[in-house]
Amino acid sequence: MLDTFLTGRNNALLFSKGNVDPRTEKPTIVDPDTNRPVYISDGLIPQVEAFASKYAYNKLSISVLKTAM
Repeated sequence: MLDTFLTGRNNALLFSKGNVDPRTEKPTIVDPDTNRPVYISDGLIPQVEAFASKYAYNKLSISVLKTAM
């Protein structure tokens, strides 16, 4: 069970899409017991795809990563 959970978590960290509605800026998932919002952020791949063509560099370094972030 732990392996299945960790595999799902790793996949979510890579591929997940955020659940915040851009019009209302509120999450689309709510905990039914407490009625609290559940936020899911974008995974690594959607974040990179959003900005991959926005910044060009010749040599990858720490300063390049800081500038891109």
